[in-house]
Amino acid sequence: MTTTTSPDPAEATAAGPPAGSARPSAPAPTATAPAPWPDLVSAALLGTERRRPPVAVRAGQGAAAALLDAAAVSTVRRRAALRPAPAGERPAPAPADPRPPLPPAARRRLSLLLADRGGAGGGSRRGTAPDLTELLPQWLAAADDYGYRAPDALLPALLDAARARTDLRPAALALAGPRALWLARLNDAWRFALRGIGGPAAPPGDDDAEECGGAGRRACSPSGSPC
Repeated sequence: MTTTTSPDPAEATAAGPPAGSARPSAPAPTATAPAPWPDLVSAALLGTERRRPPVAVRAGQGAAAALLDAAAVSTVRRRAALRPAPAGERPAPAPADPRPPLPPAARRRLSLLLADRGGAGGGSRRGTAPDLTELLPQWLAAADDYGYRAPDALLPALLDAARARTDLRPAALALAGPRALWLARLNDAWRFALRGIGGPAAPPGDDDAEECGGAGRRACSPSGSPC
């Protein structure tokens, strides 16, 4: 009679699996700690094919999708850690401008002139296309003679044009009126509207400057005196 003994489980584990059998696959990595934000940015810039993202990839999920999921989770985590700051004081409403608005045709023309200045300094103008920005000084002077006010939606573009070209500032600020001063106090890029051309900055409560349309309005007056 032959006696058979069952193998010791401990010895079988130490010896490893029988020859020819497949080893069990390692468990999928689990994210125990969020990946550093700079590592996620580096993987996104270089591409997941060149740099393996430092995130756990689920079954059936691509490396790029896993990276985007990790970035979304990290963004929410970073925002959730921010403490709410006290609300700032709301600015006073913009002052009213009683002057009549531009007619529709003039408004469209001003919009075209201001939009054309975007390609004037960037080298994107081709061939013999006319530079419409050269018409701005004459157009602004004519609009000011009629006593119109600039449309509210075009005030930012008008202030940007005046910031880029000092020769436009008197007529541009005159057309923009008191609302240009209101915007200039909220954007440092337009602070020139408060100081006019070579003059001191208008204080926040300067009623004289607001009624005249700002220091630029006084500068464009032939006598140099206020309105």
